[in-house]
Amino acid sequence: MTADADPVTLLLGSKKGEQVYAKAKHAAPVYLVKGEILDLLGAGVAGLRNKQALDFKSDDAAKVILKYPDATIVCQKQGANWRLTAPVQENAKNGAVTAIVYQVNALKAERFLSDVPRLAETGLDTPDVQLSVVLKNGTEHVLQIGKPTQDGNRYARLRSSPETVFLVTETLLEALKVTVDDLRETPEPG
Repeated sequence: MTADADPVTLLLGSKKGEQVYAKAKHAAPVYLVKGEILDLLGAGVAGLRNKQALDFKSDDAAKVILKYPDATIVCQKQGANWRLTAPVQENAKNGAVTAIVYQVNALKAERFLSDVPRLAETGLDTPDVQLSVVLKNGTEHVLQIGKPTQDGNRYARLRSSPETVFLVTETLLEALKVTVDDLRETPEPG
């Protein structure tokens, strides 16, 4: 559609199995389309938006901060290598820290919420995990993950837009629950 074209109204009719009848308002042909279109339209703007939560160059990550209710782990990039700087100061497993950066950069929301529950219900007032990625230019991206939902996902938001709440998989939370030993280049003898 061009900028000067008239908008087209889409009419949706009855369902037939997993499909639904659809046609343009001023056109004769009727088509069967995937029934998923009803889910998309019913979700409003939140359901139609791009699901990519963050977008930055993974190679630009200079610092990673993982905050849990009982601990904080900080990794800083020094040259081409990652180094743990808190709570200990030692070399980190490059692959493990890089995997965290790539995972959060590739993060896609399962679904954005149009009706956001109260903050205490989401657990975002005291997140289970808060991940900060600081880029070389000083830009900081902060992802907060809160309580589980009834469908097995987790509430999440970016600190830069706290009013936008979305759902992420429980798998992401598990991948971000790491310990110092998980990130150490050489684990302490046990």
